[in-house]
Amino acid sequence: MESNDGWRVAREPNLLQRLRARRAMQAYEKARVPYDQLARQIETLEAEREAMVLAIAARVRAGETIDRRSGEELLRYNKLFADLERPWEKAEANMKKAHAAVTELLDELGFEDVSGVAPEDKD
Repeated sequence: MESNDGWRVAREPNLLQRLRARRAMQAYEKARVPYDQLARQIETLEAEREAMVLAIAARVRAGETIDRRSGEELLRYNKLFADLERPWEKAEANMKKAHAAVTELLDELGFEDVSGVAPEDKD
């Protein structure tokens, strides 16, 4: 049996399997939201810190001295990254757990991704 969205399954899932799939996907979405938020937050901090480092490097190349405020600002970014370490580890662990549960269920049900398979190759 093949769906229009690029998946093939050997048999139609029964009611219990559909309920488990729904719960697994809900858990995945619940884990994905904080993971994505933290990832965006970390990317933003990295970009800001990188811009600051480049500005400091340009000033050093121009022969200017680095003021204390610049060093303190870099330390502030390091502290922000450190503050995100524990929440990131938790979000990443929850995401891995949710992903594993969804993958396990898909394997159990015999789902196969055929979206990248040419039509003549689909059995």
